[in-house]
Amino acid sequence: MKIKILRVEDNLPIDAAIVYSKNVKINLPSIVDGWRFNFKKHAKEVGFKTYILVCEDTPTIV
Repeated sequence: MKIKILRVEDNLPIDAAIVYSKNVKINLPSIVDGWRFNFKKHAKEVGFKTYILVCEDTPTIV
């Protein structure tokens, strides 16, 4: 799903996308990477689907 987000740094709208994490080849960040959410643990739960938000100019950064 294509969306716009607001970049707070300069108050400009940025093209972004919400994508199903299994459709992209990105290592999902985790608590050990300084995040407050454990993607690796929760993405494996039965019946759960994990989606991520990425900017179109930096699609490999969650």
